[in-house]
Amino acid sequence: MRPATVVKRVERVQALFRDALRRELVSKNPFETLKRPKVDASDRQVYVPAEVVERLIDATPDLEWKLLLAIVRYLGLRVPSEPFSLTWADVDWEQSRLRVPFPKTEVHGKPYRVVPIVPPVRPHLEAVWEAAEPGQVFIFHRLRQRESLNAANRGWWANVNLRQHLLRLIARIGEQPWPRLWHSLRASAETDLVARFPLHVVTAWMGNTSKVATKHYLRVTPQDYTRAITEAWNGGTESGTRVAQKAAQNVPAPSSKHSEN
Repeated sequence: MRPATVVKRVERVQALFRDALRRELVSKNPFETLKRPKVDASDRQVYVPAEVVERLIDATPDLEWKLLLAIVRYLGLRVPSEPFSLTWADVDWEQSRLRVPFPKTEVHGKPYRVVPIVPPVRPHLEAVWEAAEPGQVFIFHRLRQRESLNAANRGWWANVNLRQHLLRLIARIGEQPWPRLWHSLRASAETDLVARFPLHVVTAWMGNTSKVATKHYLRVTPQDYTRAITEAWNGGTESGTRVAQKAAQNVPAPSSKHSEN
């Protein structure tokens, strides 16, 4: 059992006994002083390049699956609750914005957030719209029917299983599954957005906080290393760019011996 799973289960048992103690059903909480293991999830924090997701999109003829992959990888929606809550009334075509129902924080007075319909997403959204039946309410109408519609209608999101089909698509394009399939796509979306926009803007679009984003979502990408050795370091001047590029192209391989200073 993974340490993260152990931590979650210990937290649930502790909470259960705290509630029982409050209700005077038990005299003490035997789990209150139980130490939880420290969790290092760095080995499960994976950046999934957009190129991989585009290949997944090309590998499926299903319009709703194309949109689902795009909307998670480029806008970071939480699967399955947020995509499956979307209705056509949530789409502002003129402003190219999408109102995302926010079941996770609805109880805290934040029933939705507004995100931009970015260019990689819009064509897939338009394709699903063109194929929609008159009077159709939910954007992912057919997937909601296939993937436990009753569970989705009742908010039982844990019963909506999209994992197996995604695994089949990943195998179809010859890739290996990555840890935390859907969460890694959401995290990769936030990583790319932060590279383009201020963090406070991105967290508003993602529906999380700067602290949560930094700890659980943001990744170091291959592009970060490339930018570090090729972009301007001399006040952004053209000469600085040439110096950086020349340095990157002419750095000699390290010798087998260390020089002493």
